[in-house]
Amino acid sequence: MSNQPLVVVMGVTGSGKSTVGRRLAELLGVAFIEGDDFHDPEHLARMARGDALTEAERAPWLVRLGPPSCLDAARTGRSWPAPP
Repeated sequence: MSNQPLVVVMGVTGSGKSTVGRRLAELLGVAFIEGDDFHDPEHLARMARGDALTEAERAPWLVRLGPPSCLDAARTGRSWPAPP
């Protein structure tokens, strides 16, 4: 298990999540991972138009992010597919 912190920055579109995340990662000396990089191009285009993704459309994104996100989703009572 890593001793590096896992920090998730969440917020609405245009609120500065990436800016805060990059700066925080720099201060903590850890990697910054942009969650949008794990979305399908089709889903990125939909979100850019302001169309929300359904839970089913978001599921593959969570799987690509890895077990911590899947575990967090499970803790909140959502049902997500297990990683392949």
